[in-house]
Amino acid sequence: MRRLTIQDIPTAVEIYHRHPELGTPEVKKLFGCSSSSATRLKAEVRKRQEKDGILTHSDTLVNTKLAFEVWGFNIAEMERHLLRYQKIQKGMTT
Repeated sequence: MRRLTIQDIPTAVEIYHRHPELGTPEVKKLFGCSSSSATRLKAEVRKRQEKDGILTHSDTLVNTKLAFEVWGFNIAEMERHLLRYQKIQKGMTT
């Protein structure tokens, strides 16, 4: 799988914490991609879900935690970067 690029860290953190399962709209927002690309990305996660026996509420959804893992994103690292950036921004305005 190629290296994926998210739109921005605040959006990724929000999606991770707000949605326990991801549908096409969330994936499109996360990556700024088309519906067909979002469907392809979810299919990669779905394969892993089946292998690991993880169920979702719908066939069109994927588990958020597993999706971030499959796509190579470390949410804890993203949160650290976001907090540091917010501190820097706060320091620039004071």
